[in-house]
Amino acid sequence: MKIFYSSNNSYAPILGISLTSFFKHNQGTHEIYILDVDISNENKDKLIALTKTNQGSIFFVKLPRTLHNIYDDFDNKRWSIATFGRLFAASLFPDVDKLLYLDCDIIINKDLSSLYNTDIQNVAVAGVKECLSNNYNDLVHIPPTSFYLQAGVLLMNLAYMRKHDLEARFIKYSKTHPKVLYNDQDILNACLKTEEKIRLPLKYNVYTPIRFFNYQEILKARRLGHFYVSESEYQTAKADPYITHFTYCFLDGKRPWIKGSNDPSLAEYQAIKQDSLWTDMKPLLDQRSKKKRFLHGIMKHLPKFIMLPLLGYLHGKLIPHRAKKNYQD
Repeated sequence: MKIFYSSNNSYAPILGISLTSFFKHNQGTHEIYILDVDISNENKDKLIALTKTNQGSIFFVKLPRTLHNIYDDFDNKRWSIATFGRLFAASLFPDVDKLLYLDCDIIINKDLSSLYNTDIQNVAVAGVKECLSNNYNDLVHIPPTSFYLQAGVLLMNLAYMRKHDLEARFIKYSKTHPKVLYNDQDILNACLKTEEKIRLPLKYNVYTPIRFFNYQEILKARRLGHFYVSESEYQTAKADPYITHFTYCFLDGKRPWIKGSNDPSLAEYQAIKQDSLWTDMKPLLDQRSKKKRFLHGIMKHLPKFIMLPLLGYLHGKLIPHRAKKNYQD
């Protein structure tokens, strides 16, 4: 398999722990591609040692200055510029036709061969469906018959992306929409046509809200209505995830590497960390503002019959409504 990560130095240890989990469950010779945004030599040496120990090969590339010029001024308070790297994999790796992109903030629990062997010959990408209300689809002009994909795990057809010059679309949209809510994920969804993507089973990207809510709860908390995945698919993914994705969640801002984390999968993450070359990584401090920590604390202690519809209103209606002006062409 050919695996692609993108990281700056602060996330490099988290990348390393993720890569440790990949090698634990995926035997064979693999190629690891890393978009390097100022990763230190110490962390690079560890990544190289980890890969070589597992009979793999590893390649580092830098984000081109032309892309820095586009995204340095992007309204990007929550994420590093490294997050935009996945949009430009086709030109970053001109000799590669297919890659599995993985966010750094995941752990792999199983062999990913079934995911990697998904047929994407006639599309640009494959990814799971994000748990967002139709109001977000409307922001990026996704028709009701299509879906908004979660960009943390992407099976990418780079040959298709080069042939159809998708990067030109990404750059054009980026220049005219610098204040979108979900940065490169919004850009990807806004620029891909319905026929250029396919939906993967949810088990290949079990992001944080799934681990906090049961099926009926997440429908209310995100105002999903009837158009989300089936309850059986949801329950299967939640019980037996191939990939656990530690996305940010309003209900709990402390992911497993944050001091004081109570993440439902904390024990599994800590076990992988202990098997990695980053066992000495100290928990990071919670960087949320006092206001956010206060609001999150209140939300967590509300009765669910109040919390769920309140979350649904905030996340499913108010936030996309307030952001609508930033998506106008």
